[in-house]
Amino acid sequence: MDAHLFAVILAYGCNLPLTTMAEASNLSYHQLVHTADWYLREATIREAIIALVDYHQSLPLSAAFGSGTSAMSDGIRFGVTARSLYARNNPRLPTRKRGVTVYDMTSDQGSQPYLDVIRCDIRESAAVLDAALHHETELPLKEHFTDTHGYTELMFGLFDLESRVFSPRIRDLPSQVLYPMRPEHRRGTLGALFRGGVINKDRIRANWDQMHRIAASLQDGTVTAQLLVSKLQSLKQQHGAHRGIQELGRVFKTISALTYISDEDYRRRIHHTLNKGELLHALAREVFFGQQGLFRERDYEGQLNRATCMSLIINAIVVWNTRYLMAALDELRRQGMTVNDSDLPYLTPLLWEHITFHGSYHFDLRAAQQQSGLRPLRLRQTPPDHRTDDDADEE
Repeated sequence: MDAHLFAVILAYGCNLPLTTMAEASNLSYHQLVHTADWYLREATIREAIIALVDYHQSLPLSAAFGSGTSAMSDGIRFGVTARSLYARNNPRLPTRKRGVTVYDMTSDQGSQPYLDVIRCDIRESAAVLDAALHHETELPLKEHFTDTHGYTELMFGLFDLESRVFSPRIRDLPSQVLYPMRPEHRRGTLGALFRGGVINKDRIRANWDQMHRIAASLQDGTVTAQLLVSKLQSLKQQHGAHRGIQELGRVFKTISALTYISDEDYRRRIHHTLNKGELLHALAREVFFGQQGLFRERDYEGQLNRATCMSLIINAIVVWNTRYLMAALDELRRQGMTVNDSDLPYLTPLLWEHITFHGSYHFDLRAAQQQSGLRPLRLRQTPPDHRTDDDADEE
């Protein structure tokens, strides 16, 4: 039974049909279908993802990758071959015009604690807060990074109400509208930057209680940020809490933009974390190689099952790489080589050159249970020193 479960998870995560997995693993196709129908659910796969992320955080080397307090969110677009609820036309899709976005979160330690399937024709900023609030892992995430399309003034306000730091990468800064707190701020050195209206503090005070009730509903999961933002943006006229949250967001958008301009370390930290997310997305496309990387399910549940299985495989690779990197470092120290702690942050668990995704699959669980510890490291032999011309003359 366990072998069939692992085979189904691998088939879904690599986007392989169960018929292909049955042929590649020499397992019963009917048993694979039975296992997929009765034992594969998105909720249980998420529990396994949470366990892997929490375990990865507990490994000593993970602290060198990052503190676990920050993460980035972005979307990966996949084509869909059939009409479905979330499939929409988008010219940015790599292969077909109809597709979905797999919106995920990458922690600064390299793990993937959150993932969801959303439409590909909407702005992804509404999904950012859902990722930050509902990843359900033990990662103490406080700061969240996104790319330019992942932020709005409303998101800045909602993040502050949830006591979290929102730090997007802001492109085209000269075109951004910044807002002064008082009229006299326009007369200072930075006065030329403040092209927006003065912050209306009375509007924030008047709606303060209602704004916090909305924040509590988001925190408790009573409503999702995607649904809330879509409803607020659909109103023809802004009023009440919407205007208060947006006014508060303008304050923190201005602070974030000014910090982005003046603080080089802040900009470097944003770009470094975003690069980790891009690297994880490259790994995701390598894992999700089957059926030309296209979803063939019509329903949201089927698409989410495949996406969460892909995330489970990615997190397993991250854990596997981290454990063997620790073993390799210990072996280098045992051989007398100097390993500086300052060099460890330049390592990454997002590696896959050593993994063969294609071919036949073997699930010998009995042999795996009998094996204790890690596999022996494949140490490279040090090549012999090349002789110099002087040494050749002496001989």
